[in-house]
Amino acid sequence: LISEPSARQWNEIYLDLALSSWLDAVRAARRERELPEAQRLFEKAVAEAGYLSVPSGGPSNVQLSMSSEQLQQLLRRVMPAALPHELSLIDASLPRDARGEVSLQSFMLWMYDSPETPGDAQAHWAQDW
Repeated sequence: LISEPSARQWNEIYLDLALSSWLDAVRAARRERELPEAQRLFEKAVAEAGYLSVPSGGPSNVQLSMSSEQLQQLLRRVMPAALPHELSLIDASLPRDARGEVSLQSFMLWMYDSPETPGDAQAHWAQDW
């Protein structure tokens, strides 16, 4: 049988909740401050577009993906001056999962850690899959 917490225990619960919420907010703010500007703008555009939610721990600890249409819309928002055929070339160059979607992790790797040769890119992508 579970008993009702006492008033002292409720106070402790509220304090724990307030402290952990404050720590999460501080960690998220610190992480955002330390991100490279391009990644910060990308994550902001993704969150505003409503396609994916990027957790405070960063995109590397979750498996999220975008369809081609979502990726095209995101690229148009991030690079409004890009021509449609340029966006199609970017879309075609990204690796796909079994469902034909681009994972956020592979997109971020493509943006920040692009290998020098196509052979290296295939080996790099094979590790992710």
